[in-house]
Amino acid sequence: MNHRISALLIIVPLAAVVLAATVRQEIVAAGKGRTGRTYSRPQLEYLKAVNRTMPPKDPQLLFVLMAEFSSANQQEEGVGFLTERLREFEPRLSDTQKALYLSAISVLRAQHANDVLLLHRIAYVRDAIGMLDRAQQLSDGDVFIVNYLAGNIRAQLPARFNQQQKAREELAWCAANAEKAPNRGYLREVYYQQAKLAQAANEPEKAQEYLRLSGYRDLNRPLAFNTAFAEDTATGHTFVPRRISEPVPGRVYALSGFEFTEYYFVVSDDGRELIGIDAGTRPDSAKGAYEALRAYAPGVPALTTVFVTHAHWDHVGGFSFLSSLNPRPRFYARSNYEEELTRSLNAPPAFEKNFFGERFDMADVRRFKPDVTVDRPTELRVGGTRVSLMPIPGGETSDGPVIHLPDAGILFAGDFIMPYLGAPPKRASSWLRPTNDGTPEEIFVNVRRGPGKSRGASLRAAPSAGPVGSGSGPAMKRRLRSERWPFRGHAGFWWRLLRPDEIKSIKAVPSETKFEVLEDSSQTVILHTPS
Repeated sequence: MNHRISALLIIVPLAAVVLAATVRQEIVAAGKGRTGRTYSRPQLEYLKAVNRTMPPKDPQLLFVLMAEFSSANQQEEGVGFLTERLREFEPRLSDTQKALYLSAISVLRAQHANDVLLLHRIAYVRDAIGMLDRAQQLSDGDVFIVNYLAGNIRAQLPARFNQQQKAREELAWCAANAEKAPNRGYLREVYYQQAKLAQAANEPEKAQEYLRLSGYRDLNRPLAFNTAFAEDTATGHTFVPRRISEPVPGRVYALSGFEFTEYYFVVSDDGRELIGIDAGTRPDSAKGAYEALRAYAPGVPALTTVFVTHAHWDHVGGFSFLSSLNPRPRFYARSNYEEELTRSLNAPPAFEKNFFGERFDMADVRRFKPDVTVDRPTELRVGGTRVSLMPIPGGETSDGPVIHLPDAGILFAGDFIMPYLGAPPKRASSWLRPTNDGTPEEIFVNVRRGPGKSRGASLRAAPSAGPVGSGSGPAMKRRLRSERWPFRGHAGFWWRLLRPDEIKSIKAVPSETKFEVLEDSSQTVILHTPS
């Protein structure tokens, strides 16, 4: 259970968590700029509201809030807020949850220590140390984030507090238990603090080795960045370290960190064919991902079919490698794919090498040519697997079909809520398609934007027993309004997916089939019918 909890703690990408407790920083007054003007922080208020409601099931919400308090230079308010929540929720919390609260509070206290009156500062810091000790006891010393935060804080305290040895032990535990980290990026700070401790102990050789492992150039970095993101001149941006997971064991494989985008593969019902979702960004990365899958699962069948969710660079650029396989896979795309492909080819150069690396060649995108195109809801079978291709009216592009495997209860939604480029769906993400018996079925999407990119996204397919009425009842409208969550776009704009005028266009339906978020990556969202 501890490993599962620690794996969920993915702090907001590029959120700087400054763990120094001893270095005086120039702090802007809480919530105000240098002019004294108060700034609105809707994201902080939103996270406070979420965390005030109940103890978060996903620990990420707690630590994202901690980072927001830190970014806003409102550490003192954060200490008070989280202390109140710990006191309020304590009877309902497990020991591990209590440890997480104490760890988050300790970070904010350490950051705030230099703003405490000198007369009270030592006692204030000792209280923070006591919280770290208590968190260790409650977690049995076996939760990565608890050891990580404790080791970082203790390593930076003045020698008079005698915390250096404990810091060494906690950081060494983190290095030895790297598999429990939310991502490998956390190890940078572990090695960096180990280097600082070794330098202070007059162990220059150890210090240089730890510094080398950290990836930092020297011991003067001002901020700590915990992120799974990585940049490489040749291969471009990756959102996470390399990993292969099985959202549906033995059936669906998800490959992340091989390049900018993800790869998904599905084993057909008869076990004789492999179905791919999208073709990746570059031929070399598609080759690397495909070979990694075959090494990971040697028994998977040959790739025979690839469904393309839309004709963007990072979804079709690996076409030339996948199409060179023997036997050659059959590619499916929407009939208007050339419109989007043309937009991709004419996009500013910034969308090329900066995102996808020096190895990226726009000619690989230009080569994409599907074997089959669809312009309407289409059903087919691949190796006995029933596949439904449903063109959608909105999303990141205008050429996107969602790919539904109804018998498996799986739906690949592509970038229909992609926050980085494109726009939210044009309407309320509502469209109709006929069912097998001729009655209409309405499918609509509620996107709940929590911290991160697409937390809480859900797609709901609502089969109707008869013709769908033209109106939507008050109960339906109230429910949809209650599920409107704000989310932030790449440029900092605030969007609401379901506007009042859009709610009016959604028709009342007697029942619905809910999908849960099975895989929520930087690119494609997979939705799955709960069993």
